[in-house]
Amino acid sequence: MTEPSEEDDDISVGVGQLTFVAGVVVLGYLGGVMCTDFKVFPYPQLLKPSFKKMGLLSKWRLVEGMPSRPYAWSPTPPTKRSGVYRRDPSNTVPGYTLHTSADRPHARLIDTEGQVLHQWRQPFREVWSDPPHIDEPNLNWGIYWEDVHLLADGSLLAIYASSGELPWGYGMVKLDLNSEVLWEYAGRTHDDFDVADDGTIYTLTHRLQPFDSGHSRSHPDAVLGDFIVRLSSDGRELQRVSLLEMLDQSPYWGLLEMFPTYIEAPKEKKWDILHANSLEIVGSDFAEHHEFAEADDLLVSFRSADTIAVIDMDHEEVVWGTRGFWWQPSDAAALDNGHVMVFDAGGHGGPEKDSRIVEIAPDTNAVTWSYAGTVEEPFWSVGAGTFQPLPGGNVLINSATSGRIFEVTREERIVWEYVNPVLRENNGQTYAAITTVAKRIDPDGLTFLTP
Repeated sequence: MTEPSEEDDDISVGVGQLTFVAGVVVLGYLGGVMCTDFKVFPYPQLLKPSFKKMGLLSKWRLVEGMPSRPYAWSPTPPTKRSGVYRRDPSNTVPGYTLHTSADRPHARLIDTEGQVLHQWRQPFREVWSDPPHIDEPNLNWGIYWEDVHLLADGSLLAIYASSGELPWGYGMVKLDLNSEVLWEYAGRTHDDFDVADDGTIYTLTHRLQPFDSGHSRSHPDAVLGDFIVRLSSDGRELQRVSLLEMLDQSPYWGLLEMFPTYIEAPKEKKWDILHANSLEIVGSDFAEHHEFAEADDLLVSFRSADTIAVIDMDHEEVVWGTRGFWWQPSDAAALDNGHVMVFDAGGHGGPEKDSRIVEIAPDTNAVTWSYAGTVEEPFWSVGAGTFQPLPGGNVLINSATSGRIFEVTREERIVWEYVNPVLRENNGQTYAAITTVAKRIDPDGLTFLTP
């Protein structure tokens, strides 16, 4: 038998060392995963503070029932009226108004006089007692509905959001008439969604992700990435598309370059490149006016990028986009006449306040109509706000951060107005719960209200 040589001993020692090191690496990885998932030492002491500095965990929390940043609740004068206090039946578009209130996951359907016809409510924890998609969910009273969609039978689609979270999207749910859960989608849905005639749902989701642009080098390595998700009518995910990647790989990649809102953002918010906040199916009437559009394309607005764009989901590409004169747009709609309407949250710079609704021609960005309020009745909704073009030309405006919903004519006359009656006192200041969305509903299509 041949005696083992010193060289063989060296090889054996080398293999043993490599095996030992590999074992340590594997155990270290598994230990890191376990301590992160189960929040045990050293996660709370060492890892969590580092993650927070990197912006990979929630940055804000609610304190004593009031937000640490004024989003879900907005300061309002104590003498401010509430409920319906202006109504011109001869010029108001008939129907009911569905709206949310950010004090809780709650939606009300009211008539033109403000009477509540029906309401829906479902606490987040009743849907997900142990949510698989959220690391450390906020308390129930910090979670509300950001958008809702009412179906003819009284069932309701709603997306949850959390005040003071990063990311703030908390998931989607479908409820029946009695607010019982029909299905839930455990995804980071946020801000807006739309429903096609066949029941297909398109919604926005987001997550923190690495981003290495093929064109731009002006963004941080880790950003808040936005996605469009297509869901079946029963809540199954069918398609997921990255808006960042689509824009970066499109002829409109320049929209990801530096721009005023992004330049002025605090350093810790440079990760919010797009901030997608509205999504709408453009429809056949709009598409007939433009060669670039198909009826099932999506119009999306991006608050941080001061941009609106049309997305072709079938080919997963951006087919049109523009950055206009608006600042921090919070909503956009494709009109039947081929124009686009935009909620310009901060670009007006008017006599008292600075929001406006503008209608533009997409080929020129020329303004064809606008509403900006007056000195006597200013219109202002910072960072949020929605609207709905109504039949005949009127527009229903949700001035979200003031909790005010009103209808204006093309002659810029207010013919209906409602202020959210949900108020709260804190340290001598009166706050109104913001109204995240408001929609005029045709009563003829609501079978559940038929006697």
